[in-house]
Amino acid sequence: MDQPMENLGGFLPPQMRVQIETVMPVPRVWFLNAAGTQVIQIQQDCFVHNWRKIDVPTEVYPRYEKIRSTFQDELSAFLRFAEREGIGTIRPIQCEITYVNHMIAGSGWEQLGELERVFAPWSGNYSDTFLKRPEQARIAVRHLIPGANGDPIGRLYIDVAPAMNLKTQSPMFVLTLTARGRPQGDGVEGALAALDIGRDWIVRGFASVTTPTMHRIWGRIDAG
Repeated sequence: MDQPMENLGGFLPPQMRVQIETVMPVPRVWFLNAAGTQVIQIQQDCFVHNWRKIDVPTEVYPRYEKIRSTFQDELSAFLRFAEREGIGTIRPIQCEITYVNHMIAGSGWEQLGELERVFAPWSGNYSDTFLKRPEQARIAVRHLIPGANGDPIGRLYIDVAPAMNLKTQSPMFVLTLTARGRPQGDGVEGALAALDIGRDWIVRGFASVTTPTMHRIWGRIDAG
């Protein structure tokens, strides 16, 4: 599966691409740790590190700094392997970081139509009384990420989707924030710099898109 590439030149119309392969596509290979919580995915055009939540009693949610350090070691080892095996020089051309948040009903909201209680851009107000609160709704927005000189270097994608927690059968919102853009320099360090920028936009974007009421319920502290 080809990775999406950012076109930072302006408006992005919906596109459909048809591609005919003449050879068997190179598969995406997964490498998992013993607990199954850390995953490396490698395919022809991408190198991915994932953390996923699994019901393991000893598993602790890792902070960004730990994931970043692990990713740096993994990518550096892979680059050394590619050079040693004569595969060629691997040059990062785009970086992406994604956070997925499950917001389960019960604290501050109850129904999937109550987006205005959780997400600040959604007012829940209609222009007349014909339509009432929706059964459910979805939000999809994107923001340009400017560089030091003001020119765009990437985008932040925010997606809110209704869902159901299978374990508790409770409604929940799945909030996905993805920052995608150019490396900020050469090699591993340039890729890490882009990921750092993306992570900052995701953290600050999360605060912007969620309501002050939910911040108080969560006990969120503004670090400035």
